Amino acid sequence: MPYQISNQRRKQVWESMLTADLNYRYWGHLGRRYSKLDRTARVFLALTSSSTVASWGFLIEQEMVWKLLSALSAIIAVSLPVFNWQATAETIVELRTGWLQILKEYEMLWMRIEDDSINADELQTAIKQLAAQEVEFDHKAANLPNDAHLKQICQDEVIASRGL
Repeated sequence: MPYQISNQRRKQVWESMLTADLNYRYWGHLGRRYSKLDRTARVFLALTSSSTVASWGFLIEQEMVWKLLSALSAIIAVSLPVFNWQATAETIVELRTGWLQILKEYEMLWMRIEDDSINADELQTAIKQLAAQEVEFDHKAANLPNDAHLKQICQDEVIASRGL
């Protein structure tokens, strides 16, 4: 016997699924950005450390360049622990993984709604559980960067991928 799911609930699941898709994409893009930033800074630091620069024979004659690279190296060495891009990237990866799980759950709910294989009580329970997870992820993301332009890009990706 088919179940009657209200249009309001259908819309809620659909919009939540799109939001989860957007968040999954957003945290993926942002995670790659922070991983690259951290990796670039560490490579630059390794290449410009005093002992490395001093071993570059051609820079001995370019005292100003050598001093500048050494100063930049020192600034990066001091700032890496302050910015802690690696920890930020790790938190972002956790968020991306969590949003992927939520997205898959909403997609499964949507399929069950479309197949008429879920009743209103089951749907309500699932929505509450997913909403609690979303709140947890929103709390975890509260101190992370909020890039409105990147969110718009991700929203455009979701719209294109869903044929909307």
